[in-house]
Amino acid sequence: MEYYYNPNSPGYNAAADPTVGSFKQNVRNMASNLGNKATAASQRAGALFPRGQLMGGALALPTIGLVATDLTQGRTLDAAGTAVGGAATLAATEAIGRRVGGKYGAAIRGIGALAAPAVGNLLGNTLEGK
Repeated sequence: MEYYYNPNSPGYNAAADPTVGSFKQNVRNMASNLGNKATAASQRAGALFPRGQLMGGALALPTIGLVATDLTQGRTLDAAGTAVGGAATLAATEAIGRRVGGKYGAAIRGIGALAAPAVGNLLGNTLEGK
């Protein structure tokens, strides 16, 4: 004799059915997580640009400072070389850091931020002929 599942049968107990409880728990989990997802989506939608770009701008500040110093001293070729060298260094380390990912990728980006002003200034001084 085979037994078939019939929820309308007189002996059916919905409280004892394991599929009913797990379904309710799944619905509760989805509903409780909606607030976090809505907050994250509104933050992403309301931002002018992604957070990663904010970090990139912060990493470029030392190079921008060197370019501004060169421009105020009237060394335009040095300023251009510093800007190009710094931007190329930041772009290269950013690409490598994204490919590596994780904490090592962040470390590579940090090293790029430290190296960008030095590489840019070296290129600018070379172009200026000092």
